[in-house]
Amino acid sequence: DELTAGSAHFPVDGELFWSGEVDLLMSNALAAVTRFIKHHYTTFSVHHSNSELDRGAYGAIDAWKKTPFTASLLKAQNLPVDEKYFEKNPVISGYEYIRDHLGYRLEATRAEGGFTGKEYQGKIVVRNVGFSRPVNPRPTYLVLYNKKGAAYEFPTGTDARSFEPWEEVEVKLAGKLPDNAPAGPYFAALWLPDEEESIKYRPEYAITLAEGTQREVLGGRVLNRIE
Repeated sequence: DELTAGSAHFPVDGELFWSGEVDLLMSNALAAVTRFIKHHYTTFSVHHSNSELDRGAYGAIDAWKKTPFTASLLKAQNLPVDEKYFEKNPVISGYEYIRDHLGYRLEATRAEGGFTGKEYQGKIVVRNVGFSRPVNPRPTYLVLYNKKGAAYEFPTGTDARSFEPWEEVEVKLAGKLPDNAPAGPYFAALWLPDEEESIKYRPEYAITLAEGTQREVLGGRVLNRIE
């Protein structure tokens, strides 16, 4: 219980035994997913129990690659399902599913808002469909911007670390353009940078939402544009 509770706040990594030294029934793909969810796994080693990298012996990861996963199979095991994930590929391997869900995967499920004069009011609902949540401090911002490069940031008061796996969080968006703002039109976006000022405006450290928004980069900001 202590490990489960603490794993929500720290990066969690793990590995399997060497090939030939692991019970394939205990480490089957569905059992692994259950543990990955429970202990909020961020990363996982593919070296052990993998014939491509480990002594050439058949191991659990080889078995994961041959185990078919479907939405109905996960539901039958009372495991959470992201329906959008299976839209393009209704049958994938357990290995692919684990690979794609380690760490966090943030989606916008609903978004709405608009301008009244220079003032913007709206909201965006973010769902995390990964095994873990962001572990570094990540303030989120509403950014109002135009295509000519003008951009204005407004903190939302929501930290991305609050995006628990398989839960939805509503982020309220509010901001007002200054009187001297260049002519528009203006667009609204959610920005999730790293808190550290030295890398705040480096796009490779910002979070891109996986679904529900359009990605644009402006002035070092990764903007998840709300339509």
